Amino acid sequence: MIEQVLAELKNYFIYDSEWAYRAETDGIISRDADVYMKNQHIFIVGSVLNDGVYKVADIDGNKLVTEEELQEEDGRGFVVYALAVPKEVQNLAQEIDEYVQKTTAGMQSESLGDYSYTRGTTPSGRSDWTTAFADRLSPWRKFYLHLPHKKAGLWNLRGRF
Repeated sequence: MIEQVLAELKNYFIYDSEWAYRAETDGIISRDADVYMKNQHIFIVGSVLNDGVYKVADIDGNKLVTEEELQEEDGRGFVVYALAVPKEVQNLAQEIDEYVQKTTAGMQSESLGDYSYTRGTTPSGRSDWTTAFADRLSPWRKFYLHLPHKKAGLWNLRGRF
C-alpha cells in the first residue's frame, strides 16, 4: 500500500539517487550502498521489469537485498531512488491498508423489507480510501511528481551529482 499512497501524494520523499545496472532476484547491485539503510524504502524507475517501491531488508556489501523478489535485469540501467518516507506517512499507509481490507471485504449492502443500506463505494464498487483519508494525506501532497536523477545531471536533495 505504501507505493499507492506515495503515488497518490505525488511525493516519494526522495533523499538520494543513483544509476544502477544490475538487478538480481534478491536485490540491486549498488555503486553507492552507504547511502541506504536497512528497512528503508527504495523506488526503482526506468527498469524493464522492476519499476516500483521496495523495502531494503539488508545490505550485503554493495548489494541492496530487498524484501520482495526482483526479476533478473542486467545492462540497460535504471534509477534507484533512496526514499526518506516519514514514519507518519508509513503509519498512515498501514491504516489505509487496514481500512481498505475492512471496507472491501464482506457485505456491501443489505435490505430487509422497506429498509436498505449500502456502503459508500466508488463506481468500481470499492471504497475510496483517497476520499476517506484526504485530510490526513493533504499535508504531504505535491502538485506534480518531479524525479531528479544523476544521469540527467539534475541536482538531487543531498547536493551531489
